Amino acid sequence: MLRTAAVTAVASVAALLPAAPAQAAATGDYTGSGVRIRACATLSCTIHGLGYVGQGATINCFVYGQYTEGTSIWYHNRNRTTGVVGYSHSKYLDFHSGVVNHC
Repeated sequence: MLRTAAVTAVASVAALLPAAPAQAAATGDYTGSGVRIRACATLSCTIHGLGYVGQGATINCFVYGQYTEGTSIWYHNRNRTTGVVGYSHSKYLDFHSGVVNHC
């Protein structure tokens, strides 16, 4: 009975605490024409769409994927013009503001 009361009290206090703020996504752009936006972080994954300079990208996070172009970092991103979401190799995206955390 005492343990139930303690758990209830802790849960009640936890409910009053503010939730941790979500990490803001980074904003950036594609560095080339026809940058592939893929279903996963490898060259063999399905291409969902393409990104072009000037379309803008929201970069949500990064993963370690297939090693190519000197690195294995891929960004999970959303094309701000077309709305296409997927993974693009980090060599072809540049972010201007924000922080890119691991997914």
